[in-house]
Amino acid sequence: MSTIKIYFCKIFEDGDSDIAVYRDIGLVRSEWDESDKSFVGVLHAGMSRPYFSFSSNLWQYNGQILISPSLRWSLPSEYECSVAVAGEIKINDAIAPVYLIKRGFNYLTSEPNDIASVVQTEIQADEIYHSVLKLLESAPRPLSIETIFSELCEKGLYKCTHDTPVTRLLNIIKAKHSDEITVSQVTDKFYISSKSMCEMTGWIRNFVSENPEKSNALRVHGIYDEASYSAASDGLPEQLNCQMEFFRYHFLLNHGCNEDPEQLLKIIPGYISSLHISTFGFTARVLNVLKSKSIDSLSDLHEVTFETMSKWDNFGRGSARAFCKTIMEYIDKQGNKPVILPMNVSNSEEASEDNRSVHYSEMPPLKECFEKSLMYVKERDRLIIEYRTGLYGPSKTLQEVGDLLNVTRERVRQIQSKYIRKIIETESWDDHIAIKIGQLLLDRKSPLYLEMLEIEDSWFKGFIGNYQNLAALIELFSEDEIRVIKINGANVITRIKQDEWVALISRMRQWLKDISEKGSWNRADIEMTFQASLMEKTCAELLPLMWGEFSGALQFSNDERDGILVSVGKTAEAAIAAVLHQAEKPLHYSEIAARATELLGKPVDDRRAHGAAPGLGAKLFGRGIYGFEHLNPISNRMCDNIRLVVVRMIYQGDLKKQWHCSEILDQLQKQFPALPTDLDHYILNMILEKSEKLTYLNRMVWARADSGQTKDDRIDMADAFTKILEDHGGPLKGSTLKEKLQSIRGVPSQLQIQPTERMILIGPDFWGLIDRDIEIDEITKQRYLDILYSHLSTTQKGLHVSEASRILDITETEQLNSYIIFNIAQRDVRFYLARAMFLGLSGWGEDVRRLNFTQAVRAVIDQMQAPMTIIQINSKVEELTGLSIDGSVTSLLINEGARYDSTTRLWFSHKNLN
Repeated sequence: MSTIKIYFCKIFEDGDSDIAVYRDIGLVRSEWDESDKSFVGVLHAGMSRPYFSFSSNLWQYNGQILISPSLRWSLPSEYECSVAVAGEIKINDAIAPVYLIKRGFNYLTSEPNDIASVVQTEIQADEIYHSVLKLLESAPRPLSIETIFSELCEKGLYKCTHDTPVTRLLNIIKAKHSDEITVSQVTDKFYISSKSMCEMTGWIRNFVSENPEKSNALRVHGIYDEASYSAASDGLPEQLNCQMEFFRYHFLLNHGCNEDPEQLLKIIPGYISSLHISTFGFTARVLNVLKSKSIDSLSDLHEVTFETMSKWDNFGRGSARAFCKTIMEYIDKQGNKPVILPMNVSNSEEASEDNRSVHYSEMPPLKECFEKSLMYVKERDRLIIEYRTGLYGPSKTLQEVGDLLNVTRERVRQIQSKYIRKIIETESWDDHIAIKIGQLLLDRKSPLYLEMLEIEDSWFKGFIGNYQNLAALIELFSEDEIRVIKINGANVITRIKQDEWVALISRMRQWLKDISEKGSWNRADIEMTFQASLMEKTCAELLPLMWGEFSGALQFSNDERDGILVSVGKTAEAAIAAVLHQAEKPLHYSEIAARATELLGKPVDDRRAHGAAPGLGAKLFGRGIYGFEHLNPISNRMCDNIRLVVVRMIYQGDLKKQWHCSEILDQLQKQFPALPTDLDHYILNMILEKSEKLTYLNRMVWARADSGQTKDDRIDMADAFTKILEDHGGPLKGSTLKEKLQSIRGVPSQLQIQPTERMILIGPDFWGLIDRDIEIDEITKQRYLDILYSHLSTTQKGLHVSEASRILDITETEQLNSYIIFNIAQRDVRFYLARAMFLGLSGWGEDVRRLNFTQAVRAVIDQMQAPMTIIQINSKVEELTGLSIDGSVTSLLINEGARYDSTTRLWFSHKNLN
């Protein structure tokens, strides 16, 4: 849980500021005494680092300290602050007053004489009154004075300076507005009398009618109907809640409960649900059915419908009636005062006190304590705890445990939570985890490694070979107060979360980059900032590891503590990694290169960024777009669901079928129209990487893990297309080829078929085999090739297929056309046929000396100095290619990273995006 910290902000005359965190006011006093006091100090308390904005008029308090309302009422007696408001600052998004500290920091001063006094602030009572009304209107239950005050403070209404400002204001408001809505008080909390929450309905109204003395207690907890009771009953005193549960049961009991177990189980008291089934005296027939379904208590039936029960063997309507009758008779015997039986894991106050009275030094080792606690847990629930904590092997996920025990993952989570909470509430050994580790972390200067824990405290012995179990126990039974995180491959025990550590390192990396440009920060300054950032997260012992995160990446002017930081990062790969870690979203490799260039201080080539990103662990988010997995816009829960559905889909298909992500996505979108819009085949490929039931065959192609296929078994599309053409006996449209291929292998939705040694285009998107479907004699073929060679040699630039008929002086037919001749030409050593159907001379290499549409669009984007309209872009592309555009280049613009502003109807490159 986060703790309240004291933040001390120094405001300098040039507008710059510096914020540090402290554990107590005494440390702030020491910092103040040692400083040159050439600044205005501001003290504030909170759970997270604030962001301040201030006006220049605060500089009149140079050499003095101001304090926000968050600390004003908590100052020790030796400190005194002004009654009047000294000014205002913006804390995060709220305007807050600040007061002047008059005594306690080795100076004495008087009240601010230019700020409104307390009396003047009372003229805003109406404003505050309406804020209080609005607050109480939206509150689900009555609010305490402290809660109201804190809410008013967050909204910037600090103009009250009495010791109990809200109480005084409420008295003023009730006096001034007696004819309006009434603000009433129950115990120490306030509510609006006319609020519907005060109008109790249903069985709650009947309960209060019979027990009027309970009315105030229910109002305090905001309970006035069935829905509010369900939401707030856990906060009621145990005795009152028990009384209400039995009253509710008798009130809601009806004739239908005699035959419908599902209806009855919804209304029985929670205490009754927790009892073992052997307590009730069920008939042997009913008891045997329940045992066969691993039902140990009635709570195990809460997710089971009557329809499901009726399908059980030997559980017909007669058994259902007997089941209901037995439960109702048992409850009737209990009355409204159930006897609280001791649980296996004792929950009685006496047993709890006895457990907690064990002397600290006499406590058996943690492993022994944990295993002893499990001895009293029923078998299935014990297995769940063992599996989840990895007692006898690797820990298992909720889904894995559910599959093993034939229950839902949610049921596994409920049982785990129930028994962990029970142990925390009734045992004492769990407290020792946080206490002992807390002592080891106190004032520690080096990391506490998981594998070294038993050496530092023998109470943690016995986990050699299974440190995963120790890590699980530490995190679960310290109630997440202590964490075990991975830092550079090592298991480190600390108080910071893994994602917080990653975020902190990322923030420090950006900060180091920023300060390196200033050239005024030395090694000692940086270490002090590192220490402050770690102290804020209560993990100061990680300082050596924080330095290690930047090992080799920080260049100082010398090796001493006063060495000035002059640059960050040394290699292009390090700079690219830094950019990827800092990225707020997936980036195109050209943007990665641009940012890495800025970070490194020297050029980083686009191709280098493109090649390095995957090796650094970045995932492909789009064509040429990379980012780390945490940037996946799909929630973890949704990813799990998608993964399960895809595995089921693939396993329902043929054993050897290969699936492309585009094909999988198409089926998902047809089956689930409400899928997240961010889900594309790139994200899907990333999601599937975590499935152990699938095998990745490269190029976004997946197969069943039990198919025995490897990357070498991925079906080559060119060979598959040739085989399809052979079997068909004649030419086929490209779309037909794709459809036939889908039966044996997934096909990308945007697949472009390419010519092969035997396959040629004999027309637009019409494919055949060169040794079967072409009818042209050798003399004619050679004449056409010579004409093409002569033309290319003369012009010294490539020829597009759409331009060839004019050069060859032929009439395009199905048996003889430019597509056929170009594909024949590519088999002649004199020619080179590019993918976009540009023909060039082989002596030119792979450069046909013409730009295709993709290359032209890329060139337009690279050369773009200002946003352009689509008409301007089309004109430029036609100029660069020498071809007319038949259609749109919009998709090419998007693929190459351009962005469209629908407001201005202009296209932007990454270079001119604002």
